Formats: sequence, structure tokens, C-alpha cells
Amino acid sequence: TSGQHMQGLTGETFACGGRRGAWAGSSGGGGGGLHWKGVPERIIPDGTGKLVSSRIVPLPEEERRQLLDAALDMAKRSLRPLAIASRQVVRDACEDIKSCEHDLVFHGLVGLHDPPRPEAEAAIRECRQAGIRVIMITRDHLATASAIPEDPGISGTTVSGQVPQPAAPTTLPPIG
Repeated sequence: TSGQHMQGLTGETFACGGRRGAWAGSSGGGGGGLHWKGVPERIIPDGTGKLVSSRIVPLPEEERRQLLDAALDMAKRSLRPLAIASRQVVRDACEDIKSCEHDLVFHGLVGLHDPPRPEAEAAIRECRQAGIRVIMITRDHLATASAIPEDPGISGTTVSGQVPQPAAPTTLPPIG
């Protein structure tokens, strides 16, 4: 079941939007944990602690900046960075997931490698030979989006913007 209400921490997945998601799990005794994964710039700023030798210790601002720099470095190497964090909660302590998105304990940074399919380079070459201009659209971090096209041979400018909204056919710009 997806949704914003925690429903007693029974072990449900939640789509939080905003490029991160949460999972709630019961640990018995009226409490449980909320676990987040998502883009580092949405998770790391909400982290106030980290685990060291099974203890939660403060996560200093300087270390948060270093983690964001490490995530950017991953993105520049065409990895998709994900941050992982959690928070222990008492049952019904939070009205919904959004009200618990603070004081997170940072667990780690993961860089996922999702290379283009092997046939992508040949497909791009065939499109170009047919006079088709190839455009890659992705929701990846701008640095990742800039690095990915190098693999299959896409060249050009990388731009960032809002998720495009559907347009009426009469308002679409001409192609070419």
C-alpha cells in the first residue's frame, strides 16, 4: 500500500515525492523505524546524525558538505547517487511521513551504475545516418546526465529544467 499516512508502522512503502521515498517498519513494542532513500541533496540536509560503532553521533555540517561533494563526484562519473537514512519513531508520533522528515540518521551513500544498453550506440548512429536528431531526456542529476551520453556517443548541451508538462499540438515548437 502506498500513501502518506503511516498506519501504525506496519511495514509499508511510501512514495514521498520530491525524489525520495520512505519505508516504515514495525519493531514491536509500539515503535518502529522509518527508512529513507533518495537523491543526496534531498536526504543529507535532513541528516543530523550518523552511526559509528552502533551509536548515533552528530553529523556535522562540514561532513554533510563533504557527502554532497562525494555524491556530485559520483554523478560526474555517470553513477546515480542515492543516500540512505533512517529515524526511529514511537507509534503515532508522526501524523504522516512528511512530519517525520527531520533528524535523520545517515547510513550511507550508494553510486548505482546503470550503463546504456549495448545496442544504444548503434541505434544512435543509425538515427543520425537517417537524419534524425537524437535527444536524451532523463531525470538524473545534471552531472550524471552530462556524463551518461559519452558512453553511447551522444554529444551536445545538457540543460536542467522542470519536468515538461504535456502541450497541445498547436503550441509545440517545430522540429528541425
